[in-house]
Amino acid sequence: MTFFGGHVWHRLPYHPSVMLLQTAEDSSAGGWFTCYLVNINNGKTISLVENGEVVGISPDGTQAVVTVPEWVGPYHRGGARVGALKILSLISGRTKDVTDPLSYIWPNGCWAASGIP
Repeated sequence: MTFFGGHVWHRLPYHPSVMLLQTAEDSSAGGWFTCYLVNINNGKTISLVENGEVVGISPDGTQAVVTVPEWVGPYHRGGARVGALKILSLISGRTKDVTDPLSYIWPNGCWAASGIP
C-alpha cells in the first residue's frame, strides 16, 4: 500500500505483526529510499534495515531484493545513478550483491545489465 510522501508498506508473508516500510526523499537526482522493519502492533521501528528501494519480498518473508543506487560522474553532465541489486536478510540485516555494482538504473526504475550507457 502506498501513502502520501512516498511511503510504501510491504507485507511480509508469515510475519503478520511486522511490515517493511520504505520511505522516500525526493531530490533533483531522483528519489532516495530507506527501509525499516516496523512492529505494526505497537507502531515501533524494530530496525533500520537498508538504505535503498524494495524490489521484491521472498515468498517466506525473510529476504528482500533492494536497490542501493549512487550517483557516479558529473551531475547532470554525463553522470548516472548506478548500483547493485542486493539480497537483504530481514533477519540478520546482512546484504549480498547479486549484480555488478555499476548496473545502470534508468529513470523509470529499470536496470541495465552493466555499465553506464
